Amino acid sequence: MENRKAASPPQAGTLGETASKQDANYTTSAHCLPCLSARHRRILKALTENPAGLRSFDLRKHCGCMNVADEVMAMRRRGFDIPCTMEPYKTVDGTESRIGRYRLVGQGMPKK
Repeated sequence: MENRKAASPPQAGTLGETASKQDANYTTSAHCLPCLSARHRRILKALTENPAGLRSFDLRKHCGCMNVADEVMAMRRRGFDIPCTMEPYKTVDGTESRIGRYRLVGQGMPKK
């Protein structure tokens, strides 16, 4: 008897939710970017819809990934201009800290 593992659905923002077909087919313009993963398309969509940018933990919620910095770095390597600015943040314990805010520069297309 063969042991086969069932394929898991693509993850969306929270546990138990799956990404919609609209998210999976998301592109920013007439130029299709089929080489992007579904996770990268969700990041791109979230940053496009929020021109002021999103803090890293907000981006985690929108995109369903815990390693936002790694995913953004992979997108930068593909040519996307996604700067990160550090801003002050107070933790639940009241400790002063800093958190990154990512924003998309340009039209969401890779730089040439």
